[in-house]
Amino acid sequence: MSGGMIRYRQGADFERRVRRALEAAGWDTSRSAGSHDDADIIAVGPKPEAKGIRARVVLLQCRRAGKTSPAERAEWTHRWRQRVEFYVVRRRGTRNSQIVVRDLFNWLQGWERLDDVL
Repeated sequence: MSGGMIRYRQGADFERRVRRALEAAGWDTSRSAGSHDDADIIAVGPKPEAKGIRARVVLLQCRRAGKTSPAERAEWTHRWRQRVEFYVVRRRGTRNSQIVVRDLFNWLQGWERLDDVL
């Protein structure tokens, strides 16, 4: 298996792990596998309790190391600000590590645990 294929598989495994964590917390998710779109995962929910309340929509860009360029962040911010929540997701530590997120629109806030934000 080539290096590129190994990295793709590791990235896909991480996306599936994030998706399982969200679904366990009551979110509906869709994974955009191999598309190179802005978001790797679209999450909706948890389901609103009252009628007439709009569901929470979150876009997640999964990066195992959490690295994004300023140009990427600027493009995503321009496209998505005030429309949805958008987080960059990475793992903290190795193997069975925590999943942490960083709010694209409040980048200086730093990394927070997925469970504390979503």
